Amino acid sequence: MAKHKILVVDDEESLCEILQFNLEVEGYEADVAYSTAAVFGTLPANVTVHKGDIIFPRIDVEKEIDELNQLILAAQPKEEPQEPEFTPQPLAEEIDIDTFGKTDLRVAKVLECEKVKKSKKLLKLQLDDGMGGRQVVSGIAPWYKPEDLIGKKIVLVANLKPAKLCGVESCGMICAADMPNGDVKVIFPDESLPVGSKIR
Repeated sequence: MAKHKILVVDDEESLCEILQFNLEVEGYEADVAYSTAAVFGTLPANVTVHKGDIIFPRIDVEKEIDELNQLILAAQPKEEPQEPEFTPQPLAEEIDIDTFGKTDLRVAKVLECEKVKKSKKLLKLQLDDGMGGRQVVSGIAPWYKPEDLIGKKIVLVANLKPAKLCGVESCGMICAADMPNGDVKVIFPDESLPVGSKIR
C-alpha cells in the first residue's frame, strides 16, 4: 500500500520539524516548507488535493514548554523551611518548687483591648479571668493591634502585685515569648481550656 505524502507548511521551523517527525513515526511521508511561496508550483498538474482529517492538533509551543516546566518543578523535592538561628537567654536564678508554686498562672479571655494614650508600646486589656474580671496593661502594642487580641484566650500571671504603667493600673501580666528577630509573640493556650483554669 502506497504511503500518503503530506506537505507541512508553517512559518515556525521548530513546529514543522516536530510535525514531520511525528508523521514519519506514524508511517507517512512528509515534506516541510516554511512558506507557501517555497512550494508553489511543485505539485504535478494532475494531482488532486483532498482535505484530510486532522492528524495532530496544532501545538501551542509556549504552552507546552510552560506545562513541562511546571512538571519539572513539581517533581523537584521541596526544601524544608529552616528555622532562624536563635540563642536562648541565660537561665534565671534557680528556684525551688515552693517558690515556683507561688506563681499563679491562669487562662483568661480578652474582652476589650485599646491603646494606652501617650504610649506607643502599651495596650490596655479587659480580661475575663473567671473571678470577676480584671485590667492588665501589656507592652505588646508594637506587635499586636487591639482587634488581633479581642476574643482570644491568653496566659495570665494572676497573682502579680498591681502596678501602674503610664498612670494606668495593671493587675497581672500576660505571658509572651521572644522571637529570634526581636518580635514578641503572645502565648495563646488551647481554646478548649475554660476561663480561670490554673496552669501548672
